[in-house]
Amino acid sequence: MARVTRQMIVAALSQAFARPPAQAGMRLRPERELAVLFKVSRPTLRLALAELEEQGILAPQQGSGNYLRCLPQTNGRHPGSSSATIPAAEQLFVLEDLQKNNAALGRRTRLKLRVWTHMHRYTPSLRLQLESLAEAAAASGHDLAITGASTDEHVYLPREQIAEMLRNDDSDGYLIHVLIADQALAEFEATGKPFLVFSGTPPVRHEPALLVDDAEAIQRAVPLLAREGYQRIALMSYAAAELDLHQFNYARAMRKAGLSYHCHLTADVGSQEESRRVLLLQLRTAEPPDAIYVSDDNLLPGVALALKDAGLTPGLDFGVISMAVKGLPVPKGFVWSQMQFRPRWYARCVLGNLLGFMQSSDHLPNSEALFYHWLPGATHCRRAAEPTGRR
Repeated sequence: MARVTRQMIVAALSQAFARPPAQAGMRLRPERELAVLFKVSRPTLRLALAELEEQGILAPQQGSGNYLRCLPQTNGRHPGSSSATIPAAEQLFVLEDLQKNNAALGRRTRLKLRVWTHMHRYTPSLRLQLESLAEAAAASGHDLAITGASTDEHVYLPREQIAEMLRNDDSDGYLIHVLIADQALAEFEATGKPFLVFSGTPPVRHEPALLVDDAEAIQRAVPLLAREGYQRIALMSYAAAELDLHQFNYARAMRKAGLSYHCHLTADVGSQEESRRVLLLQLRTAEPPDAIYVSDDNLLPGVALALKDAGLTPGLDFGVISMAVKGLPVPKGFVWSQMQFRPRWYARCVLGNLLGFMQSSDHLPNSEALFYHWLPGATHCRRAAEPTGRR
């Protein structure tokens, strides 16, 4: 019979911790009982427990024992394989703790979380998202750090550099922006630590993920404008967006509304002047749009200027619905009709899902999409929209 090694014990315990009913805060059985269970000496067992402590999975409490501090990666990819038998919960945890479902230590353990994001397109929206994640982490009693994985020159760090940074990182779990996941997801999977991919647009490319459903917003905005009698509805997106997906959903929504007009405009998200110029040129064509859905709030100021230059009033003779981020300003003068993104609500959802993976093996690693919240204003209607100072 093969000798059970420290590495086998670490792998067996890691897999056991990733299965129900494991939860952060549960207490392991005494070392002498675990040594008998694995048929090893207590020094060998202590080495295995020390390794799990170094990984941030276990937390020893003087005079009490070893507690499960943070679950290893629980999204379907086990952290290792072992020829040692994976213990059942009643063999591994103190029975009375299981019966009480006592996760007190897990609730008061301060976890180290890290956000990996791009930094070359540092928009007000991204800034607010990161601030909201930091607020949500602080409110939950955890630490959150932010790492940029791209340069101002739009260059992503090499995968080898990201892997080296991860090897030297003592974080317990990661929030990974979808653009970083596109570049180096395998490096994060190799850490064996829980992670969640956030931001971006469905369809899902990485799991688990929590994304914002831009497609749903487009397919809701177009019929709302069509219902008001607008016939030539345009779509404006920023040039780096997933244009094929936006065009597909826009074309589908127009067909469902019985409209044959097609006009998809793109502009640089950081250039108010470009979005103004692009729309103004279109408004001077033989078949100008009579309404528009603006899929990024950074483009709305340029749209508002173009309409002013063309002598068109939103809600009177031109329809506008815009994506907007709650907490960021929109152009003054009208009560804008919005598909609103709420970063603080989104941050709570994102963080809650990550902590779920880290603290409970029963938390399902599903990918989800959040809808924009429809706020009907005056600019999508075919009626006079008196200018106001409201935002």
